[in-house]
Amino acid sequence: MSTTTLLRFLKGALPGLMLLTVLAAHGRGKTYVVVVGVDNQNTLMGIPQATARRAATYYKTQQHAEVHLLLDQNATLSNVRRVMKSMFARADKDDAIVFIFDGHGYITTSWAAGGVSMHGCAAGGLGYDEIQRIMRQSKAGRKMAFVSACYSGGITYRHSDTRRVTPRSSADVMIYASAPGDKPGLIGSEGADFLRYVLDGMEGAADANGDAKVTARELFNYANPLTIERFGVHPQMWGKFSDTMVVAEVNQETGCQ
Repeated sequence: MSTTTLLRFLKGALPGLMLLTVLAAHGRGKTYVVVVGVDNQNTLMGIPQATARRAATYYKTQQHAEVHLLLDQNATLSNVRRVMKSMFARADKDDAIVFIFDGHGYITTSWAAGGVSMHGCAAGGLGYDEIQRIMRQSKAGRKMAFVSACYSGGITYRHSDTRRVTPRSSADVMIYASAPGDKPGLIGSEGADFLRYVLDGMEGAADANGDAKVTARELFNYANPLTIERFGVHPQMWGKFSDTMVVAEVNQETGCQ
């Protein structure tokens, strides 16, 4: 290979080689994300759909994740089940999986764990116990769920009562819900909701020490006070993870400084 040909090859390959070097240095695997935005009661002013689109764009462009977005009529119970199972089954121990939901939630008559409403479901939907089970079956080393819905804290409950489930997985598991399991979660008329604050935080607003990483503790410290002040409900962060678990890396070109 001539010197000129070699230089041309290196010039073309350099961006890819630099990306591989960065990923290796950070020890990052792939991230698989399922985002659902559905308003099956037509009462939320299009906010779940807009927030879901923003979340999908964020993970694609800033976290370089593989994302599947399901909105309204595409967010049927069978579709969401199928996509979650197929996406999360692809993850390995070095990878992360993320489930994001914005819409309506429900609770059982005994105030035990309920679930999130799907398109076409007059009552019920995707149960929190099923969300837990699908995520538990994945081999991913990091598992996160962000749920904005009434009674969304029920995702931490056992199916039959209000006792919290204890994660037995060796993986890091973090669930962040917009409201306690026995409380509704509200959406502001100007478009504010819990997930807006979460996304603002992950884009950089929560990066308190300026190290271009947002930890679980930083995200909680940022999003919780804003949600409590705006809606009077207390988001629930639960799971098996350290306060320093990195939930997002800030894109220096777009993140808040």
